[in-house]
Amino acid sequence: MHFAWGRNSNGQTSLPRNQSNNNIIWQPTIIEPFGKNVYIEKICGEANSTCFINEDHKIKHLQNFKMTDLEGLEPIEQIDSGSSFFLAKSFNGTLYSWGNNGYNQLGLKDKSNQNPQKIPFFEKISIESICCGVLTSYVVTSDHKLFSFGYNSFGQRGNGNKNQDDEISEICAGIKKVFSGNDSHFFFAEKLNGEFFACGRNDYGQLGIGKISNGEPKLVKNGFLSKQNVIQLETSYYHSLVLIKGSENNRVFTVGSNRQNGLNKKLTEFQEIQSLFEKEIISISCGSSHSLALSRDNKIYIWGTSSGFGELGFSQNTLFLSSPTEIELPGFISQGEICIECSALGSFVYTKRISSLLNDMHNLFHRHELCDSEIVPIGQNTPISYHSLILQNRIGIEKVDHLKNILKDKTKESIIDFFDWVYSGKLQGKTSDILISLGFSEIQIEDSIGYFGVLKSISNLYSKNESKDFVIISENSEIPVHSIILLARTDLFRGMFINVNDQSHRVHDYSKRSSKVIQKFIEFLYHDQFISEITKKEKKELSDAHEFYQISDSTFYENELEKAYKRK
Repeated sequence: MHFAWGRNSNGQTSLPRNQSNNNIIWQPTIIEPFGKNVYIEKICGEANSTCFINEDHKIKHLQNFKMTDLEGLEPIEQIDSGSSFFLAKSFNGTLYSWGNNGYNQLGLKDKSNQNPQKIPFFEKISIESICCGVLTSYVVTSDHKLFSFGYNSFGQRGNGNKNQDDEISEICAGIKKVFSGNDSHFFFAEKLNGEFFACGRNDYGQLGIGKISNGEPKLVKNGFLSKQNVIQLETSYYHSLVLIKGSENNRVFTVGSNRQNGLNKKLTEFQEIQSLFEKEIISISCGSSHSLALSRDNKIYIWGTSSGFGELGFSQNTLFLSSPTEIELPGFISQGEICIECSALGSFVYTKRISSLLNDMHNLFHRHELCDSEIVPIGQNTPISYHSLILQNRIGIEKVDHLKNILKDKTKESIIDFFDWVYSGKLQGKTSDILISLGFSEIQIEDSIGYFGVLKSISNLYSKNESKDFVIISENSEIPVHSIILLARTDLFRGMFINVNDQSHRVHDYSKRSSKVIQKFIEFLYHDQFISEITKKEKKELSDAHEFYQISDSTFYENELEKAYKRK
């Protein structure tokens, strides 16, 4: 189930005009932007429009009560928004921008562009991540350089001045990630060594550097954040929020304006919102003047100031919540991973499919990395690459030759649709006809689709030791595993397989984790859950393991780990 509330003057919530009261949705209301019971991968909203990303990683743009499919884009991995503009990065690293361009925040020179365009400057540069402020854009490259472009009146581009120009500027190197919000004139940057720096507007103390200023045009070190294990960092027009991993529960710290920060007092240095400590917060989000927090048991807390657009989700008379207050969602049923997202003047609570497995497998196919087989569509010269082990395990090795005969007369679109079923369980286009031609019954087809169809296939690989082609050595024990599973599910091994010339099929784990812990971690990669009993000590080691091996969805992993530990 998905919910929205707040400003709806242009249909930003996806609700029709006749459901608004003076163009405002005052309380949480169910939305169905893709139809009933359809999961949402991501919502990204700014003050006047909203982008929804579905499970196929395609974008629908909602503006003026009209939903438009953004055609011609590669599958989208990341998206962010500023004030009336968007940036999006595809899985292949292509960077798109569209919307208002008054300060060259699109990086396109022309004044506006309502259709997504590739940014020429970045066409030959590998992109790691993107971020947007109100009217400023930030890009971190794969070699950890930070670029900025757009509005600069508060020095928020970080180039040492407050001058305005249309250039895309390289700010510094050694950057791991950058953080800003769609209503923020400032940003934070995390360096590879764990240090945090801040830059830009600071008239409410929102940079957390202990002083007030009109703007900091150079990166200023934030000593508090540099000593923390930061999970999430969110910014607004008036304040900043950070979610920090604690030894027991996660902790939420805030800084900035008293009307927005949740502690009802002006702060120039980060201070903990202690009322959230016992809530086991796992996610936070900031709008222009309000904030949301999500607990592990899927309760939503909200606080801040309403600008008269219903941002706080209560009655028209609720204009200020000085501290986090639980908000009820009507008829709420948790059937997946719950996500929260604040737009500048509204809020969304939406449900993603509960598992990183489908995303990992979808990405494995569409990245076309280390494939060992290919097929050429009819009338095409460019082959479609795939991993033979994944295909054999999905349909049976005895059907592969028959399949190749069937696919040789199919279009590119039909073949891609079929492999989307192979990797991520999507039944679309002519796939059902192909499966029937392969001898699948209707019941077999029904059992093969979606999450559980893919999970069954991947889980079956776990017991197939004869096809395991890689070994992790720990404590003199050898743990066999399929390299394709490591490639799909861990960024550490993905980087090793792609970037290291040494094609060894063995690796030593020197992390001091026990062989039992590594075995249980490998079990998770295949089964998407922890099968074996987990002790308190193993829980700590397994929590560290996902950071070391770089699991794609740490929230899902930690939730499964917590459930397995409590099950003992």
